[in-house]
Amino acid sequence: MAYLNLQWLKGEAERQRKHNLEEVTLGLVTGTWCAYENVRAVVGMTRKDGDYQFLRLTDEDLLALLPELLASLNNSQFLSCLENALVHRRRANEG
Repeated sequence: MAYLNLQWLKGEAERQRKHNLEEVTLGLVTGTWCAYENVRAVVGMTRKDGDYQFLRLTDEDLLALLPELLASLNNSQFLSCLENALVHRRRANEG
């Protein structure tokens, strides 16, 4: 199950009728609440006016998305992704 707040967080809640693309960031997370809820990654969205929102993804969410994401890559992108994953895995096992 993913977690998403229903309102933009700065100021009063407002109803948006326009659908504009928003820049997002993605990161891995740690912390007591994240560990308790099994949250592994966060997609953060911030508007120019400072409003922000987060989508928190669990391990199950990521595993459900992974096959579709990998299938959308061309061979070069797929191999690069696999190489990066192996590097991260090796670093995690060393520490």
